[in-house]
Amino acid sequence: MAADINLLSIFLKSRNAFDRFHSSVPEHLLESETRILINDLDLWYKQHQDIDGIAVDQLGTFWEFLKLTRHTSMEPDKLLLLKSMLGRAMQAKDTGKAADILKALTLRDHAGRIAEKADKFSAGDSEIDLFEELLDDVEKAKLDAGIHDGHDHEVLDSFDTIIREITDLSLGLQWRSPELNTALGPLRKGNFITVAAFVDTGKSTFLASEASYMAGQLEGDEKVLLFNNEEEGKVVKLRLLMATTGLTLEQIKVDVPAAVAKYTEYMSGDKNRIIVVDSARISTGMIRRKLRQYNTKLICIDQLYKVKGFKMNGDDKLGRLQDTFEFGRELAKSYCPVIAVHQARGDANNERYIEMHQLAGSQQAIQGEADAIIMLGRDQETPQARYIYVPKNKLPTPGDQTQRNIKAEVFPRFACGRFSE
Repeated sequence: MAADINLLSIFLKSRNAFDRFHSSVPEHLLESETRILINDLDLWYKQHQDIDGIAVDQLGTFWEFLKLTRHTSMEPDKLLLLKSMLGRAMQAKDTGKAADILKALTLRDHAGRIAEKADKFSAGDSEIDLFEELLDDVEKAKLDAGIHDGHDHEVLDSFDTIIREITDLSLGLQWRSPELNTALGPLRKGNFITVAAFVDTGKSTFLASEASYMAGQLEGDEKVLLFNNEEEGKVVKLRLLMATTGLTLEQIKVDVPAAVAKYTEYMSGDKNRIIVVDSARISTGMIRRKLRQYNTKLICIDQLYKVKGFKMNGDDKLGRLQDTFEFGRELAKSYCPVIAVHQARGDANNERYIEMHQLAGSQQAIQGEADAIIMLGRDQETPQARYIYVPKNKLPTPGDQTQRNIKAEVFPRFACGRFSE
């Protein structure tokens, strides 16, 4: 109750604090009376745009507003409790900052969730990968509570540096696809790309084609992490060998050591330049653990919507999808570029140029998070062709600006794992 009174005190006395923080309050941790008064205060501030807070001598007016217009049918005992809380809140001193109180409430919320998960595990719930999930829970708690390990987040780079980094085409990872180099330019840290297509269009081949090409641009101990929860991981690794060398499986079988040597040479001597993480239960915790293990310069996830660990902000499918793609955005900002594969809806079947509203399961959950969306289409009348379309593009297109939302017909070489070259 003390935290409730302190938070209510700050919100009553400072409209600025209320406007900044009230929407971030984890309401399920507050007393029901506190929630009622915060909602009342929200309406009061909306009707009184000229006030900066409620002074002691204005409390009576606020109380009459509540009693006569908001809670006319409330039981007398409940009204007295509300009035008592308002009085205590107005008299509270040295209550601290709203941000600090919210931080404490947020950490308490996460602590309860972590405890519930630990209890389920101790009771024999084998579905929980406790170590990985707890690591991810702690990361999420720190993020939500605004704990940044002492790192500053201010953008202090000079404008000269920013302009050079954004416009210098030698910086970042080039695409194998000339169409995407034209539309998007090189990938850099912070870029979150979604690739989608209807089933059996070539999403995994596209990912192997681009991941292998970008991997050849890395140096030293730098890695590509490819998280696969789709087909067999060994098949994915073989497709990477094919895409890198440009050889078909039959050609590779003629001289496997020569193909592997060609692959290793392209990867600057590192035959493990691309780490394929293969599991049907890839979780957020597993992804973070691998990122701590390797010096990662590109993250590929096939498919992102299947990643486990999103139960916190919504149990419905749309809410979970929103959480999942927010996670992808966070990875791109914190580590390196992310290419995430997703499905297109059924109405995208046999469509050449698929629109982003045809992303499966999404209203705006995916569209709002991605920096660029690449849709891959096909048409039964031209079975050998595929169609690249970039309906969303926030990246700085190099050269011809009319190509930002490029539409292009390409002819993949599926036999050797290359989509567009």
